[in-house]
Amino acid sequence: MAAALAAAAVFVAVGDNRAMPTAAPEAELQPQAGRVGLPVRAADAGVVALLQPGDEVDVLGVLTDGVTGVVASAVQVLRVPDIDSAGGFLSSAADRTLVVLDASPADAVRLAAAQSAGPLTIAIRPA
Repeated sequence: MAAALAAAAVFVAVGDNRAMPTAAPEAELQPQAGRVGLPVRAADAGVVALLQPGDEVDVLGVLTDGVTGVVASAVQVLRVPDIDSAGGFLSSAADRTLVVLDASPADAVRLAAAQSAGPLTIAIRPA
């Protein structure tokens, strides 16, 4: 029973008395062996709001030659901002664009370089 509850979504009450679902902390995903959990800041909070842990995404940004392109392909989302704006995982408006991705070391280097060159765009891959 405890395992089923840990995997289930929990609900938190927000100021206007609506219940909003949020992922249970026990259900957070971890990087696969040989990979890293890399926080990246997406350009669009609206896209981040559509993401869930386990989703696969492509990340677009400025490449080393100055051209915009795919920086990392088919990377898994490990963590998204908590919708609890009263002190959850992330609470400021700017932090609502922070996503943790399961990246290979090579992808992590490319993502870090692209993020320092400009905003990153996240494209959601079909399930």
